[in-house]
Amino acid sequence: MLNYRMTGEFRAPFRLFPNIEETSATVIELSCHVRAEIPENHFGANVTVEIPLPRITAAASANIISSPGAVGVRYEYIAHDQKLLWHFKKFPGGSEQTLKVKITLSAPCTSQTRREIGPISMNFEIPMYNVSNLQVRYLRIAEAIPGYTPYRWVR
Repeated sequence: MLNYRMTGEFRAPFRLFPNIEETSATVIELSCHVRAEIPENHFGANVTVEIPLPRITAAASANIISSPGAVGVRYEYIAHDQKLLWHFKKFPGGSEQTLKVKITLSAPCTSQTRREIGPISMNFEIPMYNVSNLQVRYLRIAEAIPGYTPYRWVR
């Protein structure tokens, strides 16, 4: 694994567009739209979007609007942690996905209740892709360590 930092401009691999709407005193509709900003020849693997919900959430049901190419799309409401997890086994580059959640509350909605939704977080892997276009042209082992034989792909 290689870790590095970038100090210049870069485009985030995914963009999230959340929208919250109160449809009644005890019902909130949350819409979360995700767009993959990576090239179409790449994909996000094991993508998880985590949406924290208000403490007074009684129930949550969702409807997934999926574009072609997405594999293993599902959601999971975890009541004891008051959060919703949206999973993708494979999220193709250049595609968009939408999750519409109907949240039923056990008490009327207040401004404090609305503030408890979020922040939305996202975990993902993008195999064979880096944002900075960093390329490793060669690798030299500076010190010879007795008994160490580099792997065959390290030359």
